[in-house]
Amino acid sequence: HVKIVAVLDADVDTESPPAGLVLGETLLAGAALLRSLASGEAAGGKSVQIGGNRVDRSRRYASLMAQAADLEAEAWGHLADYVVPTPPRAAGDATASTPVLGA
Repeated sequence: HVKIVAVLDADVDTESPPAGLVLGETLLAGAALLRSLASGEAAGGKSVQIGGNRVDRSRRYASLMAQAADLEAEAWGHLADYVVPTPPRAAGDATASTPVLGA
């Protein structure tokens, strides 16, 4: 899986991978599948209006996306021991002030 290979620790044995790595990979694949199903639901969902009553689309899209997010978070939890820790991103870096209107 491309997402895992990009952050996989070089010391991890990929010839006979540990169970946690296999489980994390499987869960990530499941999350991708759920997102694919959700996109199909979003594209194919229909709203129906009969008279003044509107029948909304099912909540399947939102449900599938929420399940995918939960599954991906669980996957990365299982993969935490096998990936190189990444430093947190800075929300913003301070730079020297520059006067805008004169001195």
